[in-house]
Amino acid sequence: MAADFGDATTSIDSLVELIKSKGKMELGKIASTLGVDPSIVENWAKICEGGNILRISYELGKMYVEPITISKEQEQIVKAQVGVEGSIVEQEIVSQRLSLDKLSETLQALDTSVKSAEKMFQQKMPDIEQKLNVINKVYRALEDDAERVEKLKKQAEESSSAFNKRIAELYSKIDAINTGEIPRKMGQNIEATEAALKKSNEIQLAMQQAARTKKEALDGVRRSVEEQLKSVRYEVDKLEHDIEVQFKIYGEQVAKNIKEINEEAKQLNEVKSNLSGFLKERDRARKAIDDIKMQFNDQFTKTYSKMNQSDSALKTGIDAMKTELDELKDNFGDASKIFDTIQSVKSDVQTLNSQINAHKTEVSRLLEEIRALDAATKGSIESKYITLQRLKLRSKEIKDNVSNMKKKTENASQKFDDIVK
Repeated sequence: MAADFGDATTSIDSLVELIKSKGKMELGKIASTLGVDPSIVENWAKICEGGNILRISYELGKMYVEPITISKEQEQIVKAQVGVEGSIVEQEIVSQRLSLDKLSETLQALDTSVKSAEKMFQQKMPDIEQKLNVINKVYRALEDDAERVEKLKKQAEESSSAFNKRIAELYSKIDAINTGEIPRKMGQNIEATEAALKKSNEIQLAMQQAARTKKEALDGVRRSVEEQLKSVRYEVDKLEHDIEVQFKIYGEQVAKNIKEINEEAKQLNEVKSNLSGFLKERDRARKAIDDIKMQFNDQFTKTYSKMNQSDSALKTGIDAMKTELDELKDNFGDASKIFDTIQSVKSDVQTLNSQINAHKTEVSRLLEEIRALDAATKGSIESKYITLQRLKLRSKEIKDNVSNMKKKTENASQKFDDIVK
């Protein structure tokens, strides 16, 4: 399996760019935005805090990260830190290259020994070697069949999961429409119009009552004036005229308001009608999604059940055939064990050689980058620090992988030594 070093190359950069763009952010929000586990983001933040690039703070038990503007003095400290750490990383990378070269030599010697043993086995037991080769091919074919079935099942599960996730997203959109801005504004318009209509009715009632009160008051005034002071009639008539004029003006304004309110009432009915149609359409869409979801999941359940039955039957058959093949191998005694060990070690050597070559290429790339970083005269000290941290992460990953490959090489050598003895 080839090495994959892509994840470590942009991680810290992404965090720094996000914080510089958005400002202070909570750890969970950062992790969600970057699509990374919070513990990894926390580790990146601590690395950046060590270089005075980001600041970590805690509020109400939650971790926050924010950008920092470093001073000239702090910049000099970080510059010195980059120089020292860069030298250490370079030495570590060179050390890993030497370890890889040594592993290559060990594997080359092991590969030579394995090929020699395989050649000797072929010369001394050609018939057995040929038959065991046939058995192994059948064995591998059975394992390939079982693996293909597992992949098909996994693909089916992933397809079902993706489909149901999409259905859930559609449900969320429908629910958002139901409780979102459109129905909220519709509700506000309805409430405002209904309030206006209510106010209109109240105004009409008030006008009617005022007219009645005015008429009763004026009648009383007339009777009193006619009986007592006819000379005041002129003033009463003038008062009546003024009141009539005021009521006429007020009445015209109210009539205008009532006309406008009636228009709003008409629009209200249209809004209610549209909202009703909108809700019906929403319900139809939801029902259609429900039907599609039910049909898909029913079909998936039936299909997956058949796949499980077939898989179970296939595994039973494969296990039976493997048992028969193992029994055939047993007939060859120690020759079978020697043959299997040779084939196993050959496979281990091929895999390890491929991994070592990939790591050698990566080590050469890292050395070029670390030396270019040391020689660079342009660029901010901040960007150099971030680059150095990325290189440190990649260097550590290589170191861990080299250690793992060393153990596998030792195991392969031990397996081969056991049959030689």
